[in-house]
This record gives sequence, C-alpha cells and structure tokens, in this order.
Amino acid sequence: MIGVILALAVAAPAVEIPSKPPVLVLPSPHALPSPQDAKSAVSTCGLRDKNVEVRFEPSMDEDIIWVARDSGPLTKPEMSCVAGASLKTSYYVYFRNLAEQKRYDQVYWKLSDEADLADARQWLGARNLLATVPIPEHGQPLSKYAGAVEEFCGVKRGTFLVAVDDHTMTYVESGLGRISPNGLDGGAATPAQFDCVQNATTAADLKAHDVSFGFSTGRAR
Repeated sequence: MIGVILALAVAAPAVEIPSKPPVLVLPSPHALPSPQDAKSAVSTCGLRDKNVEVRFEPSMDEDIIWVARDSGPLTKPEMSCVAGASLKTSYYVYFRNLAEQKRYDQVYWKLSDEADLADARQWLGARNLLATVPIPEHGQPLSKYAGAVEEFCGVKRGTFLVAVDDHTMTYVESGLGRISPNGLDGGAATPAQFDCVQNATTAADLKAHDVSFGFSTGRAR
C-alpha cells in the first residue's frame, strides 16, 4: 500500500488479522481513493453503512476497513463484491466476526491471486516477454529455475534468488540491498529488474507447480 514493507501484521481487538507470505512492495505511483470512497465501495456490496468503519492502524501505517461483528452473514456474491472493492481501492478489509473473516479470506486470496496472475502476464505481454518467461520444469532442480529467472531479468545468476529445496525459493539476503524511501539501494537487482522478477515468478503460477516463493527467515545469505 503505502511505502516499502516487508510484511503485514497487526493486532486488533476481537479479531486476529490473517497474514500472507511476506511480500516486498515498492511504492505505487497511484494515489489511493479517499477513505470515504473506499468505505462506500464496500458498503454497496450489501452492507449497511453503519456497519462499515475506516480506522487508521498505526502498525500498518494505513487505513483499514472494518466490518462490524453484527453485520450478518454475507452471500458468496457479496463476499466477492467486498473482495473486489478491496482489490480495486487497495484498502484491506477485515471482519470482526471470525467466521465471516475465514469465509472472506478464501474468497479474497483467490481473487487476489487471479488478479496478480493477470496483471503479471499483462506486464510481461506489454514488453513481449510473456512467451519466453521461465517456468519450473518437472523433475528439474528448482535452482535451475531460479537461475533462469535471474538471467531472464538481467540479474547475475546466484546473486538474487536461491532454491532452499526443490519446493521452496527465496531471495538471497545480501542481494536485496538496503530499504530506502525510494525502494531498494545496493542490491543485486535494480528496481526494474526486481519488478521483472516479481512479475516473472507471479506469471509462472508457482503455486500450481508446488513451489513456494517468499522471504526466508535467514537461511539464504
């Protein structure tokens, strides 16, 4: 959302905000909709306006949309509508009702993954790179794929990506460089190359190849 982040996590009364594998997000040039516009986009999905609240969360440094505990169960189309509004406005939505939150998570992350996949393939297609994007090969070591992605994006092999095993890939810690307000400084990849790696690995639909890709806990240096 805003700024450069390595992970998203926040504690709040009555609900534990779920998390996804950490993702490094570079600053977006696009301005966010106003909190009121984001709230309206969610409210129109079958929720009463009084049951939707926008609240600033200091630990995430951004506004979050909360749905009241007594808002009632939403239908699946309504859940899809809320998830779509969240993706469109870039405001996270959380339900104070834990059962509703679990239902929402399934819908949201499915739509999010589909949107990420479409966006990545569009990004590559616009640069005439989609036809040659590397794909993990069954029976081949994941390290081969990691090196192919680095080469595809113009990064020196072995400096930015590493296969922990044949089902897990992560970043070389020293290759990430330093986080600054402008993005990454002193890393093995330029911001443009990092963008390429993100889009290439997303477009490859790694989950479908039983490959997990994210930040390690310090094993790869």
